[in-house]
Amino acid sequence: MPVVSWLRAAGLAVVLLAALALPMSAALKLCGKGGCKARRKFCLKPRLNPAVAVAPVVAPVAGYYGVMLAPIYGKGLLPGTGGKLDFEALKPRMSPNEYLVAPEEAVPNFVDEAKRGVAKVYPVSRTELREAFFRAVNKQYAIQLYAQPTLRDEALDQYVFVHRTLYFRFPDVLNVRFVDCEGGVSVVLHSGSVYGYDDLGKNKARVETWLEALDEELSMLPKSADTAGASLVEGVEEPEALVVEAEEEEAEEMPAEAEVVKEEEEAPEEDVEEEEEEQEPAGSSSPASGTSSDPEEEKDTDTTPEAEEEKKEETESDEAEEMKMKMKMKMKTVKLEVEKLKKKKTAGPFRP
Repeated sequence: MPVVSWLRAAGLAVVLLAALALPMSAALKLCGKGGCKARRKFCLKPRLNPAVAVAPVVAPVAGYYGVMLAPIYGKGLLPGTGGKLDFEALKPRMSPNEYLVAPEEAVPNFVDEAKRGVAKVYPVSRTELREAFFRAVNKQYAIQLYAQPTLRDEALDQYVFVHRTLYFRFPDVLNVRFVDCEGGVSVVLHSGSVYGYDDLGKNKARVETWLEALDEELSMLPKSADTAGASLVEGVEEPEALVVEAEEEEAEEMPAEAEVVKEEEEAPEEDVEEEEEEQEPAGSSSPASGTSSDPEEEKDTDTTPEAEEEKKEETESDEAEEMKMKMKMKMKTVKLEVEKLKKKKTAGPFRP
């Protein structure tokens, strides 16, 4: 146990003993004349005042809470009472009663991985992150006086807070600093106990609770036009990616008719003429023989390569138009879905 912790414990014991001795001496008195004095002895008689009788019980409790609630923590007034930390030179304690969350490159001398976590990088300005953090801290306390920092260093953008446990009011000192990182702004948050050796995971739980409240506050901020136009919120793909996926799906689902048309285009004209001759009935005669059947049938069967090419071009143009219409409809549906997702993600009460 460090020497500072022993000094704090000894000072607390002296205060409690003094608080206990004063009401005891007031509750008891020496005998005056006669009796005990004649025998050259002192006689102690308790007073019958009820308020003085309960003083030995009330005074230690009042002294204890007077020490715990004293406005000296987190200000660096006395050794061991907490204050502003130097994160560049901060090293882990011998005891497990602390926890730190910081970016990987920050706080280089704090090498205890069991008492350290990695902080997020927020794509906002430092002012927005600071204001959101203060709002998150204010929501943790019913009395706003306890949510105010005890020390401020605006040059380093570092602030000191004091948090006390619910019943015994043990003070824990928190240091927070807002730093610039690649891709945005991050936070360095350290929570350490003033008294006790083991905090039973309270400091880690408190740091995580404050960071969760910070994430909630940042989620309520309105998205700027630049960030909204550049990319959508997390979990939603960009419109261009959705369009590409729609095109790929449409290409995979193309009917087999398009393939058939391509094969017909590649086939030679002679094969087409042979197929037409085979499809002609046995009783019909060719136009070269001079005999012909019904003129309506001749119009239907008498097809030249030029007419066939025209028909192919017409079918191809019709299919191309259908494909364009399908793609336009697919694009419209994709854009509508993206707009709906944007509205869902950005919706929420705005709190300045």
